[in-house]
Amino acid sequence: MEANDRCVAARDSFAYTARPPQPVLRAVLVTNPTQPIQVAACSTFNFPADLVLNGSFLYYATDNRFQVIDVARPRQPRVVGMCALPGRTSAMNVSETLAYVANGIAGLQIIDVARPAAPAVVGELALPNGAIGVALADTFAYVTSNNLYIVSIAEPTSPYLIDSVVLPKFGWSAATGDSFLFVGSWDGASGDIRLFDIRNPADPVSVGSLVAPDGVRRLAWVGPHLFAACGDAGVLVVETTAAGGVAEPRARVRSVLGIDIAPNPAGDWAMVRAPALSGGGSLRLYDVSGREVLRAAVDRQALCLKLNLADLGAGLYLVRLNGGSGVLKGKLVKR
Repeated sequence: MEANDRCVAARDSFAYTARPPQPVLRAVLVTNPTQPIQVAACSTFNFPADLVLNGSFLYYATDNRFQVIDVARPRQPRVVGMCALPGRTSAMNVSETLAYVANGIAGLQIIDVARPAAPAVVGELALPNGAIGVALADTFAYVTSNNLYIVSIAEPTSPYLIDSVVLPKFGWSAATGDSFLFVGSWDGASGDIRLFDIRNPADPVSVGSLVAPDGVRRLAWVGPHLFAACGDAGVLVVETTAAGGVAEPRARVRSVLGIDIAPNPAGDWAMVRAPALSGGGSLRLYDVSGREVLRAAVDRQALCLKLNLADLGAGLYLVRLNGGSGVLKGKLVKR
């Protein structure tokens, strides 16, 4: 493989990549890493923006096209299915039978790959600044560009935007691991890696950052290490448990809002715990339009409060707790 290989996927003794001048997938034998040998090739629609191996299939995402390549026989790769995409692809993530593609100004595209011969876009979400990076956790997708977008994918056919966070630098890439979200950024002059606590997946909390030697174009987390592709500076390897405060011990990463809600996302009920509960008071729940949808009194001796959410529709709700410790706020997602 050469310096102009755009992306690579590997497993066991084989790696897969593509490089100019022709958009051809190349299967490379890497039994001896110092002497890789190309053993097969197959024509593709365009050069890949991202490659992901899933079982015996390689998902090949490129501008305006998504392809499924059968690599059960690595020396005989073949395209078995494809579908059109509306925009320019930059990244992809896969969970079970769904591929989530960051498709530029076309936003997030969700592709059903249950039938490899007939992949199909089943969900999509346009975003104000497009989609460049994408990472997954639970029933959420984290999409990056100028902002970090938190997207509910509980229903893949109907994804919706929950919230967004302004990023100091353009977010080129994203990865998740061990209850953390990592965002790789670049502003044309310098790059960094930003860390968010996503133990409450609907409400990422920024907990640290690390200066990178160049723009961070790709991230991969293989716990406890984070690998960052930093352009001409090469690959940066970060020990996420001791990277200069980038990832602090979980015991120190407390909710800055002072209120804990679990489970979150929730079904028909959720438990609220907060210091303010010990002094009594009231809890109110608001929908995204600001309409109050639930009110509950808090007993002075209460250690926690159970909320009945059975009558509420799916979506994002804002929690406001008025108690002896002041006003505390939080966010709750109802599935």
